[in-house]
Amino acid sequence: MKKVETHLHTSPVSCCSRLTAEAAAEKYRKCGFDAVMLTNHYSRSYIECTPATEKEWLDRFIEGYYEMKKECEKRGMEAWLGAEVTLFAPYAQYERDRYPMDVLEKNFADYILVGVTEKFLRETPMLCDLDLKTLHAICREHNVLLIQAHPFRTEQHHSPKPPEDVDGYEINGCVGFKTTCEKEVLELAAAHNLVVTCGGDTHYDWHKLRSATFVPDEIHDSVGFAEYLRKVRVPKYSLTETDEFAASSESK
Repeated sequence: MKKVETHLHTSPVSCCSRLTAEAAAEKYRKCGFDAVMLTNHYSRSYIECTPATEKEWLDRFIEGYYEMKKECEKRGMEAWLGAEVTLFAPYAQYERDRYPMDVLEKNFADYILVGVTEKFLRETPMLCDLDLKTLHAICREHNVLLIQAHPFRTEQHHSPKPPEDVDGYEINGCVGFKTTCEKEVLELAAAHNLVVTCGGDTHYDWHKLRSATFVPDEIHDSVGFAEYLRKVRVPKYSLTETDEFAASSESK
């Protein structure tokens, strides 16, 4: 079985992250991971952080994946292409110009896309500008899974979206927040036969890697991971700070 991270951000694409591709790859290597799925932020607020056009920004988003892939391959690891798409970001001027604040607050959420390819990213419209039903329809058309990230992260005003509009929910493995909400996610997903993922949402070198997902060795990319999730619904995962992979990179 491969040990995989399913939620990771690198700079400069995710401007909130303080991990370069090189630093992230080394951190995960030291903690015994075989693969990481890079899920950089795909959000209007992050586009606004740069002077780039939409095309230039998307080019940089994809380049960020290839940088991660290169650094992982140097260390005998795999990098898979994913994305964390934010809809109705209340902190993005673009969204505030389009919608009243009550609409943004009601619909705001982050979504992990599994099964992403470069072709999918280049041929679809700006995903962060869509509503949830439209995004879900586009994902289904391209065999991409739409997983709501950290749906119970109340510290950032997240709440679960309707089960008919998503393919699954994520257990919050980030040490920066007080609870994983593992029980709540498992119960909600089970009630609707949806997928569960468990991701670290890693942004910083001090983030301990307390979560990991385990998949068969024959899975080599995000597309294969999506196919596997459709079959098993809830993959084997681990979520603890006592296992060796919870250690920070400095201590290994």
